[in-house]
Order: sequence, then C-alpha cells, then structure tokens
Amino acid sequence: MNCPGLRSFGIVALTVLLADVPFIGADSGPPDLPAGVSADWWSRVQRSIQLEHYGIVGEGTHGNQFRAANPAHRFETRFDSGGIHLKSTAGASWEWRLALTGWGRPGGLEAVSVAGLRAEEDRIEFDRGPLIEWFVNTPQGLEHGFTVPVRPRAEGGQLVFDLAIAGGLRPVFAPDGQAIDFYSTGSISVMRYGELAVTDARGGDVPARMEPIVGGVRIVVDDSDAIYPLTVDPLATSASWTATGEGTDNRFGHSVSSAGDVNGDGYSDLIVGANHNSNYSGKAYLYLGGPSGPSATASWTKSGEASGSEFGAAVASAGDVNDDGYSDVVIGAPNYSSGTIGGKAYLYLGGPSGLAATPAWTAVGQGANSSFGWAVASAGDVNGDGKADVIIGAFGNATSTGKAYLYLGVASGLSITPSWTKVG
Repeated sequence: MNCPGLRSFGIVALTVLLADVPFIGADSGPPDLPAGVSADWWSRVQRSIQLEHYGIVGEGTHGNQFRAANPAHRFETRFDSGGIHLKSTAGASWEWRLALTGWGRPGGLEAVSVAGLRAEEDRIEFDRGPLIEWFVNTPQGLEHGFTVPVRPRAEGGQLVFDLAIAGGLRPVFAPDGQAIDFYSTGSISVMRYGELAVTDARGGDVPARMEPIVGGVRIVVDDSDAIYPLTVDPLATSASWTATGEGTDNRFGHSVSSAGDVNGDGYSDLIVGANHNSNYSGKAYLYLGGPSGPSATASWTKSGEASGSEFGAAVASAGDVNDDGYSDVVIGAPNYSSGTIGGKAYLYLGGPSGLAATPAWTAVGQGANSSFGWAVASAGDVNGDGKADVIIGAFGNATSTGKAYLYLGVASGLSITPSWTKVG
C-alpha cells in the first residue's frame, strides 16, 4: 500500500477485522460498464468512495490527534502519540489499546518516541526516528505496520517488538506462539492476533513467534540469517457474528453448517443445532445471510418431536433437492425413539420466506439404537438429473456395524426409500 511521499521498507503488519457490512471495496470486480467507460475510471470511483468512508482525519489544533471510522468492521480508531484506541461502534462493550513500547535486541531495546504524526488519505505514520510505524484503514481492517529499513545496531540475540495491550481483554496464547485469542467477559473470543508470517528481502520465511510479557506481547524474530528489510506480518481477526444458546447445557453449536441460500436472496445462510435443548428434545436455528453477515436473531427455529430425540445433532444443507432454485436443509435426530426405530431425519424445503414450517420428507432408522441421522449431508447430484441428493449415516445400525443411505432428490423433496445403501 504505497502512498506518494510516504516511506516503505520492511513491514511488521497487523490487521484488525471485525463484523462486515455492505461496501463496494477495491477488490470488487467491475460491473458491466457502459460503452466508453473504462475500468480505470471505475477503480478511481471506488477509491474515492472508500476514502470518504475510511479516510483518517485530524482532530484538535496541534496535528497530533487523528481518528478514523471503519464502517465495514464497526469500529472507530483514535490515534495519538501514545498509540491507538480502537472501540466498537456496534454496541459491544469491549475496547482495545495498542502501543509500541520498545524494539530491537532484548538486551538493549531502542527507546520509542514520536517526532510527529502525518496522515494522508487512509494512512497515518508515526515518525519514530529510524523506525516508521504506520496504520492503513481499509474495508479489510486496520493494518498496522513497522518500516524497518536496516538491521538494528546491536548485534546478537533476536529482533523483538514489544507491544503494550490494554482495554481489559484477556489474552490466551496458543502453545505454538503463532496466535493470541482475546476474550471479554464471556467464553467467546472477540479478537484473535495470529497467522504470524515473517519473510526477508529474498522472500524466504524467517522463524518468529509471539510471547507474553507483562502488560502485552513480544514478537520475537530470529533474524540471524535474514537479509533486510524484513516483513513481519501477524493478523488480528474478530468474529463478525456470534450467537449463544438459550440455556445451560443446550449445546448450541454442537452442529453447524452452511444452509446454502434458502431464500434465494443471493446470500448464504447458516443452520445451527442445539441437540440438548429442552430436555434433549433438541432444536435447530436458521440465520439468514445478508450484506452485514448473518442475522442477529434466528429467522426460523424448529424443536424436536420428543424428549431425548436430540434433534439438531446433525444439520446440513441438502442442496436444492427439488430444483426450485432454493437451497434446502436436512436435520438429524439420532435418538428419536432410539429403543425401537433408532433415529429420524427431516428435510425442510427452502423458499422465498426461508425454510418451510413443516418437513417435506422424513425417514427413520431400521432398528433399535441405529442412531439414524447422526450424520447428514448433501451428496450433490449423483445421477445428473438436476436435483441434489442426500446421504444419511446410521453408525449404530446392526450393533454399531453402521449403515449409510442415499435418497434421491425429487420434485416433492426426497425419495421415500433409499436408492442405495451400504453397511459397515
């Protein structure tokens, strides 16, 4: 990301990704443009729109405070000589502060100071003498980098970057040192700092890891055989969408899958199972996709027929089994009447309003404890008739020998009897 007049050497980069909302980004392909309108014009228009939303602007009169909104990821960042303060604009209560506190060799870290801040378009630079720290605000996130033109003066040891992190999030370091998950008050990680990759001027990989230090993180790079400049590139991401169960021991999320596009609006949808909901009856939830990601609340739910059924233990897109242009969903309840028929599977057809309220097709296992419906999936179109087919697993069949069943797609949903079976 080169900007006129701004320096660029090796970089240490981090990207903060939060929830997504509609935006015609720079990576969008050009539409069918009218005759005489060039793709270059389209690119300039996109860039102009992007800067209106993501440009970094000054605050105050001394030129040492700046801010930038990021509508794609629903946060606002404030920049000053002390670092950055990132805060959610989507109603979430967490915030994140980051500041460089030292860099160089562990035995003699270079002091950090800011000679000045300079912003141009969606990029801001912190002048730290031999080191330039920079941020670029884009629809892909807030990219954070360090320009390191030459090897640090001190010899020996490893190259390190010490970052102070504040804001109240609890860090959990991965054992391999390649990622950090940050948690707020719950058990859901709201941010991940990971995917650490380091390359040198030859494009070769350079060993690196992240280690905890008091109040932050140290990026450690083994640059003994590296040729400068280096590119140190960790990535911070955050879940763009989360949902939680309705109560203790629901096991919401025991099964999850794409539902395909069940309502034909051009966005894929999500199906989530909670097989222990309501005394193990089980429940499934459909979340419709959209420009901002999955919907905040389920647009469709369905509960199991009886206690202990574990409806939703398996959920999957069935594909378009009846060739009507809408994706359909298959759900398993492997403990339905487990002592007799041994499980049940259900097909719900998609349509303009989403999934149907009642199943278009059901099938049951062949004997006690078959666990029919423990695994469900689209099989694709196995016979080339234009309709998707479905495969169901029953691992408990015949004293856990196991059996698989293929049901062909038909105009009404799925065939009444399987067209193919295979036993263990």
